[in-house]
Amino acid sequence: MTSFQTDLSNVAAEIETLQTRSSSLNKRLENRQKVEKLLGPLVEQITLSPKVVQKLSEGSIDEAWMKSLDELSAKMKSVENGQTGDHSKALEDLKPLMENLSDKVSICPPSMEKANTPRPSNV
Repeated sequence: MTSFQTDLSNVAAEIETLQTRSSSLNKRLENRQKVEKLLGPLVEQITLSPKVVQKLSEGSIDEAWMKSLDELSAKMKSVENGQTGDHSKALEDLKPLMENLSDKVSICPPSMEKANTPRPSNV
């Protein structure tokens, strides 16, 4: 009988430990969800997909390239005009990268602006 009580005490202690851990994990999850809710729109507002970056830097100048350029321009304006809220360190780090991509896109000579014209290999 004492063995059963000991085993029961051990199980109760394990259950208590698991409940504490579960509570801690739930709190961490809630905190992450709050942060995601706050930062999600900002991240969406300032990020470009790898597909857009690749299209702008390596793709042919066509309608899809123009749409990608419009997306880059809109996001850059959003960052520059402060429409993204606070000017955080992340935004300051992002600006040079966006400007670099914009500069790379603007290197393309005007004669290359016809649809389906391949981009120069040095761009």
